Amino acid sequence: MQTKARVPTFERASSLPRPRFTLAELSGAIADLGVLLPITLALVTLNGLNATSALVGVGLVYFLTAFVYRLPVPVQPLKSLASTALALGLSVQVIAAGAWWMAAVLGLIALTNLARPLAGLFPRAVVRGIQLGLGALLVVSAWKMVFGQDASLTESVTLPGFSLPWTIVVAVGALLLLLLTLWRWPSVSGLVVVLFGVGVAVYVHGVPHLELSPAWPVLLAPFPRAADFWAALTLLALPQVPLTLANAVYATSDAAQQYFKEQAVRVTPRRLTATMAVGNILAAATGGVPVCHGSGGLTAHY
Repeated sequence: MQTKARVPTFERASSLPRPRFTLAELSGAIADLGVLLPITLALVTLNGLNATSALVGVGLVYFLTAFVYRLPVPVQPLKSLASTALALGLSVQVIAAGAWWMAAVLGLIALTNLARPLAGLFPRAVVRGIQLGLGALLVVSAWKMVFGQDASLTESVTLPGFSLPWTIVVAVGALLLLLLTLWRWPSVSGLVVVLFGVGVAVYVHGVPHLELSPAWPVLLAPFPRAADFWAALTLLALPQVPLTLANAVYATSDAAQQYFKEQAVRVTPRRLTATMAVGNILAAATGGVPVCHGSGGLTAHY
């Protein structure tokens, strides 16, 4: 009985796409900013993270993922960790300790290839359920932003015979614009909708006054204390690890195989844990944002 010979990774890598710098790539690149920027800016504003370290760190990890995977594998804040840090007002040192914990756990999984046996805990039905749940959460979040009880809803747009809150008008306009661009110019639909949103923001709030000056990232943040590590373990790392394995490892690998077929040969659970470990070492060392990948972000980029 003949067995199919295994093709070495370096030979299969010939199917990887080459880097391209086009409007379509730019449109895909900014498609996940709606997740990255609000969480990052909230951690900077409320928890005191260094803004330059946070953004430069994310950018460097994006360079890493581009080099390793040659695909738009996303770099996002660890959402459970970030939500807890924001809700409890945790310090920069505790957040950094959380990043160290995540780097240690993910690095151990990558080095020992534990991702393979752990995959049995996340069957395809669970992975697809996570992907469906993420999509539903995005729809619910968008619905709340448009129809929620926000002060901005007091301003209305008067049309012949009736009036509507301006957020509903903007949402409908953005949806129609998205459908039009997906029909005629699908490769730049994300870019067009983002520019539409920027235009609406400038129209409503005016052009902000900006004062630009150099701002350097922190090269080496103070190392957390033992108490910081204990708080980070119980409050941040333990709740985050199973979510990261489910969404950032197995669901991301599955989504990459669906979207990119043989081009996703490098997007394996083991590599995903390795790049996340490196990203969190960088975040912990510089006081940046703890990061992960994610199937929702991959879908947005795609």
